[in-house]
Amino acid sequence: MFWTRLISAVVGLLLLALALVLRGDYFYFFVMALSIVAIYEYMHAFNQGGHHPGLSNGIIFTAGAFLLLRFAPLPWALSFVALSLLALFAQYVMDKKMALPDVMITITGYLYPSLILLGIAWAGSQADIRWYIILLTALVIAMGTDTFAYLTGLLIGRHPLAPEISPKKTIEGSVGGTLFAVVLVICAGFLYRRYAGLDIPLVHLVIMGVLGSLAGQIGDLFASKIKRTCGIKDFGQILPGHGGIMDRIDSITFVFIVVASYMAVVL
Repeated sequence: MFWTRLISAVVGLLLLALALVLRGDYFYFFVMALSIVAIYEYMHAFNQGGHHPGLSNGIIFTAGAFLLLRFAPLPWALSFVALSLLALFAQYVMDKKMALPDVMITITGYLYPSLILLGIAWAGSQADIRWYIILLTALVIAMGTDTFAYLTGLLIGRHPLAPEISPKKTIEGSVGGTLFAVVLVICAGFLYRRYAGLDIPLVHLVIMGVLGSLAGQIGDLFASKIKRTCGIKDFGQILPGHGGIMDRIDSITFVFIVVASYMAVVL
């Protein structure tokens, strides 16, 4: 199992690194492919939990939103989002099997993971270095928090963080993950200043590290609670030893929102 997880992680990181280096459409369509798999996993999880969300709606919405934002004027993409909601409401009226919770589950899927991943894809495909920095910062915080929260919890974890949702997570792991994420963001800030000419004050790096790390942990617990609600262990099996795409993007989606919002409003 260890070697399976390791090989899967290495392959996944290499593909991500390649997409980040190539940027542009390569990164955009790489994230689009991940998003289509993610929305399928999300809807399928609730199907397993006894609900009937719009699986086909989610896939069509995700693919359509990505393609229109890339190839059509922005009003077309916005109109598509609005019309997709109307189509879902019409389906609710006509489909006797679809209950109101199914509608809300589907709408939530439009937002998480689809539209958040669309924002990540858009940011990574822009020529503006600022958006690239936002994406890299979110990745550093998410991966740093996940890795060091696990290691800290493994070494000194004693007090459960959210035992009803994720029994193995500890308060010590949460604090350790946050502290190390802050250190990594400060290191990243030094590299931004040296190689990208972007000078982010230390206080803002610390604030983004703390807020981003906390957001990532909330995202992790949010996904874990969905899995518990649906009675499943993992969202999928596409990543051997790691589960599905949704199991890997649960924190980065929340971190990206916080980092992008902070840099857009404060910096």
